[in-house]
Amino acid sequence: MVTWPAKLLLFGEYTVLLKGEALAIPLPRMNGHWTNNAQQVDSSLLQWAQWLDRQRAIGHLPWPIRTGEFLQFVEEGGHFSSSIPPGCGVGSSGALVAALAETYSDDLPEDLDIRLAGLAKLEKYFHGNSSGLDPLVSLSRCAIHRDPDQGVRTVQLETIPKGLFLVETGINRQTASLVEAFHLLLENESNRNLLLMDLLPQVHRAIYALIRQDLIPFQDAFSSISRLQQLLFKAMIPDEINEYWQGPGYQLKLCGAGGGGYILGLAPLEKYPQLPFPIHPLDTLLS
Repeated sequence: MVTWPAKLLLFGEYTVLLKGEALAIPLPRMNGHWTNNAQQVDSSLLQWAQWLDRQRAIGHLPWPIRTGEFLQFVEEGGHFSSSIPPGCGVGSSGALVAALAETYSDDLPEDLDIRLAGLAKLEKYFHGNSSGLDPLVSLSRCAIHRDPDQGVRTVQLETIPKGLFLVETGINRQTASLVEAFHLLLENESNRNLLLMDLLPQVHRAIYALIRQDLIPFQDAFSSISRLQQLLFKAMIPDEINEYWQGPGYQLKLCGAGGGGYILGLAPLEKYPQLPFPIHPLDTLLS
């Protein structure tokens, strides 16, 4: 059975909007696949299939997609069965878009930057706007490094540092309102300078330290990002989690828009904190 994994944005939340870099990885333990239930039509999937068919008719698809075949599949009870929780920032719609692109495209481009732009057009139905990164990670099934100056590339991470974990807040969020809060934050010159001069370099430092498997700089950059995010992103950190943001032996950071969903943590000594939320060691979601 072919599956399409969830994705996790390790680094780059919000700073990508300032032309910063980003690093995202697939989470194979959370995934989706096509299935069929002839007894019931998925109305939300049907609406998307109809939208796609209209986009094809007016020439707005990024490449040839057999939308009529997909529409028939959905009308006959086709579903996308997924274990990826929606509204949590791990790419539930991205996996669906990746599944469509891989299953029903006639000429899927090899160039990753062209794929990214095309997948963004397909996913915009769900969010109004999309970077295309979520479906690209799901479609590629490997880590993706996005550099606004050099484009996107796949990277092979030999290992993921020990002690990384996800905190499951159980809080659904609305990405659009959080992005709006970020743009309001940018109106303050001191905040903007802090983002550009402090947070952005630490994000890039964390990405390259992880790619090079350089553990000490990675841990140091992670700690700095945690501290700066708590200072800058008050609107994106729920009160329920803010009081646990930094503790003895661990730090937390956003992974995605924030506002709930999953939060990324690092406990370098692998002594995971006792929090009033479920904790998932990251390595348990990677295979």
